[in-house]
Amino acid sequence: MKKEMIILPRTKKGVSIMIGYVLLITIAVAMGAVTYQWMKTYVPTESLSCPDGVSILIKDANYIDDKLTVTLKNNGRFNISGYFIYANDNDQGLATIDLSGYTPRGVNREGKVLFSSINGDTRNLFSPSDEETHEFNLGSSGISSIYSIEITPTRFQEQDNKIRFISCGELKAKEIVTFNALCVADTCNDLRYECGAWNDGCGEALDCGTCIGGDVCDGTGTCVPPGACTDTCLILGYECGSICGVTCLPGCNTGYTCASGHCISVCGDGVVASDEECDDGDLIDGDGCSGICEEETGWTCDDNEPSSCSSVPPVVPTCQNYCIYLGIYSNGNCRQNEGQCTVSGEVHEPDLDYLCTASPISDTCCCAP
Repeated sequence: MKKEMIILPRTKKGVSIMIGYVLLITIAVAMGAVTYQWMKTYVPTESLSCPDGVSILIKDANYIDDKLTVTLKNNGRFNISGYFIYANDNDQGLATIDLSGYTPRGVNREGKVLFSSINGDTRNLFSPSDEETHEFNLGSSGISSIYSIEITPTRFQEQDNKIRFISCGELKAKEIVTFNALCVADTCNDLRYECGAWNDGCGEALDCGTCIGGDVCDGTGTCVPPGACTDTCLILGYECGSICGVTCLPGCNTGYTCASGHCISVCGDGVVASDEECDDGDLIDGDGCSGICEEETGWTCDDNEPSSCSSVPPVVPTCQNYCIYLGIYSNGNCRQNEGQCTVSGEVHEPDLDYLCTASPISDTCCCAP
């Protein structure tokens, strides 16, 4: 008996299901590829940061007659392009007053002060050991006072063949500003410091003591357990003293003392430091070397330590100036004649009469005690 093979006809429904599965797989693959490419753009790349060894030091900062003068030093191992500068007008809170717009130095739209005045310059020009002094004219700023400033160094670095700007936010340098006139010194209580050697705001060292019980002094003048103290000399830009129980090297030269991690000159110790014109071993005005170790008008001081100062004759040889030089007549009035010197108990200086007889002055003389 002959058997016949029965072939069932294909149905449109089966073909449609197969095509649907193929399309679904194709769409899923395409969406997966798109999603992968999209997610790649959101995968965080390694963040840019300043290399270890970047550091900036505020060597000096003073404010007088609406002018802030800041001396900076690159005390790190890498070049720096510029810095952000913010001020605080009291001893509370953070430094939030932007000072970048008050200097003739190059300032770009990000508000950083550049060491280059060329627009668009992306070079790191401030080299290790370089020093620069920048002035900020604040007369039109509305700022009535400045207590402290904070400076954050910046750099340009290359990444992915592009030059990118970096703020070294973790490497801030802070300095209490010195007022050059009638400065009122801060105390440890004013600054809320428990320990450490600090600048009193008038350029003098302020000793706030040491910690007890095994605690160490951190960068805020607070005694904390060693494990909780993370400040370092490099981070704070310290060149002397100690932080968190670790000594910063090198120390200060003779004639200087350590305050706020910086070496400041000691006026009145008889040692002439590099930023002193003289030092006669005291802080008395009127003896030629003033209480801030500057030569006083009409005096000259030698290079000895301590300094020895003497009054100098006036440059212009006039009767009035010579009488002032003698130290007798503050207003420079000469005597009318030799007899007046005798009456006043003084001595006539005949060899110097020529200073007081030139026309239109006549019949006058200089007298000495």
